Amino acid sequence: MLPLPAGSRLVQRLEFRPRGWPGRVMWWVELPGHTAVMSAMLSSMAREAERRARADGTIGP
Repeated sequence: MLPLPAGSRLVQRLEFRPRGWPGRVMWWVELPGHTAVMSAMLSSMAREAERRARADGTIGP
């Protein structure tokens, strides 16, 4: 989490080092699912952070 003047920025990084072609195939097969799960998780985290900030008065309505 990086603090910014107007809020914060979350940077997510995934590193995967496949072994051989089976690992690369697995990566590409699982990529759409991982993308959907990570996107939903980050959206949920952002909503919760905003909810908490509103509750403690650190951001407006």
